[in-house]
Amino acid sequence: MSTASLCAYVLAGVVAQGAPSEVLPSHFEPREYEPYVFDPLFVRVTFTNTANRVVRVSPDLFMTAHYGIEGVVGRFRCAYHYDPFADPSGAPISVRIGSGQQATIDYHILELPPAELLGDEIWERVIRRGQTRVFADVYGDESEVPIERRSSGYLWIKDRPADEMAFLDGLYAEMMQQKKGKVPFPGDFEWVAPNPRQFGLTSFEPYPDLLEKLLAYEERLSPGSLRDVVHLTGVMRKIYYSKDEAERGRLVDDLLQWLDALAEIERHCLAKAIRSSVFYWYRDEPSVNRLVYEAIQRQPERLYEFEDYRAYLLRGFNHPGFKEYVRKREEAEQRP
Repeated sequence: MSTASLCAYVLAGVVAQGAPSEVLPSHFEPREYEPYVFDPLFVRVTFTNTANRVVRVSPDLFMTAHYGIEGVVGRFRCAYHYDPFADPSGAPISVRIGSGQQATIDYHILELPPAELLGDEIWERVIRRGQTRVFADVYGDESEVPIERRSSGYLWIKDRPADEMAFLDGLYAEMMQQKKGKVPFPGDFEWVAPNPRQFGLTSFEPYPDLLEKLLAYEERLSPGSLRDVVHLTGVMRKIYYSKDEAERGRLVDDLLQWLDALAEIERHCLAKAIRSSVFYWYRDEPSVNRLVYEAIQRQPERLYEFEDYRAYLLRGFNHPGFKEYVRKREEAEQRP
């Protein structure tokens, strides 16, 4: 195995050594692969109750991780800090974590790089040119027992083949030019329609011409998470724009089969993104209801402060048509 592979696979989640016994260790887990430039990184942050008793933690601990990437080349050491939106529940309850149990603090998708870093010295001279440390800092009320504040992992970011890099560099350069020139979106542009921003490329401005170019380039992208995001965007747009229920049903079947073949962290992140995307353009159609329901079933059963996270998501998707779909489905499943 290459040095790069060792960095990506062996050192992917590093628990700090020598932590006091009453500080619960945190663990940073990226999806295990060597990313190419522009490949979003799917990550999860967990902690383990190493105490010999049940501990109570506040729900404010969850969904509070902040992320960064740091590179060192020679005497250069530079870091970029992501600042994801944190929305802890603030519910006045405590969460019981049994001895030896693991709990997930956060899931997130990190761009490598965000569009504003392209061409920046931090990215070009340091982060992209050597071993990169990716880290997560945990915030929030820790209640009974403190949680280790920082955990990290290491990876190498690989360059793509020259033709891919030329295409993507050109695409993003054109995007930044339009953005800086404040080029308006067409008056009939549908912001709720699926686009790459909803599935991990949060800095990608979905100008129609650029989005069309990116979707058309899918098959020429190297296997990896960028191609996954582009593929998902394309299928979701077909579902959104299709006028034929049978066609939508086939698209949903294929999408769910594809989703099941992904690594766990990526599958969880993208299933969450699918549910969020559909929430804003929901239509009461059998295929759409099934897509939402099955995306929720591909979330962890226990997550954040919830004993049954899937039930929580089903309650939270409060469109009447979907509620009726779930009711009928549950009734059918209970029949002998």
